[in-house]
Amino acid sequence: MKREIKFRAWDKADKMMYYDIIYGIEFEDGSKYDFCNFIGEKDPSDYHEWVSMQYTGIKDKNGREIYEGGVLHYGYYGKWDGVSEEPEEDLDRPMNFEVRWSEAVGGFVANGYVRTSSNLGEVIGNIYEDPELLKK
Repeated sequence: MKREIKFRAWDKADKMMYYDIIYGIEFEDGSKYDFCNFIGEKDPSDYHEWVSMQYTGIKDKNGREIYEGGVLHYGYYGKWDGVSEEPEEDLDRPMNFEVRWSEAVGGFVANGYVRTSSNLGEVIGNIYEDPELLKK
């Protein structure tokens, strides 16, 4: 199965999320950004501060794309049946997880856990626009 490669970027200065940045974006003022502007070194004259995030290649239970920095909600599904990079904890309850890349696992994880069943959670926001979701 071929995984689609996509990226999005959070602009810390303007507090906005931009999707499909691999093709670049053009702002209303006519300024343009290529993909390398999002992942390369910051131009000191540019006030934008970008955080780029990759699409995991997975969709949630509602068909919404899951990106790094996304917040997933898992309702009560019984015992966790995944692989963990962290010590075991009580996961037998509804939880919100941040999606991120893990060098230890070699893939995308949600708070250190890789869900191995097809019973996926639901994207409810992201860590930049909705940081309060991780406090629940």
